[in-house]
Amino acid sequence: MAIVDAGSTPIHVEIGAKAAHLRELGLSDRAIARAIGVSDKTVAKSLRRMCTGNGHEVTKLQSDLPDTLKLKEAELTDEQRRMSNFVDFIGEGRGSQALAKALIETEHRVDALSDEVDGLRRSGEKIFRPPPIEWMSDRLANLQDVLEQRTARSAQTLRTLLGPITLRP
Repeated sequence: MAIVDAGSTPIHVEIGAKAAHLRELGLSDRAIARAIGVSDKTVAKSLRRMCTGNGHEVTKLQSDLPDTLKLKEAELTDEQRRMSNFVDFIGEGRGSQALAKALIETEHRVDALSDEVDGLRRSGEKIFRPPPIEWMSDRLANLQDVLEQRTARSAQTLRTLLGPITLRP
């Protein structure tokens, strides 16, 4: 029997998910702590860890960006060389329908790869940094008031963000 179940969710993630849900319902950290059966300090830590954990995930993804960019640039160079070879064949009078079709397909791939490489370069310049936990807490605390100001528009926005909602008795 394994000491730790590899498929189990870490306890701080479970507490954070429950606490986030209860906070959305408008409960305070103290009320959430009582409902879950932990201290209010544990609730605050779990919520903070959830918020800062997303920033670490983005940083981790961006650390792979240079490798991805290098691979895409190499692929683009290969396709550009291939396109140049096709043009040389056609220029030497060895053109055919199949070669023209292959040249058009290669041009499309070069355009798509160029766009992708440009996007990767631009995304490397823009690094996501999650806002401070205090700012997020303030925004979430005032969310109910903001949503109540324009209920029809708020309902439509929530439906768009959350997707289908099923009510169960």
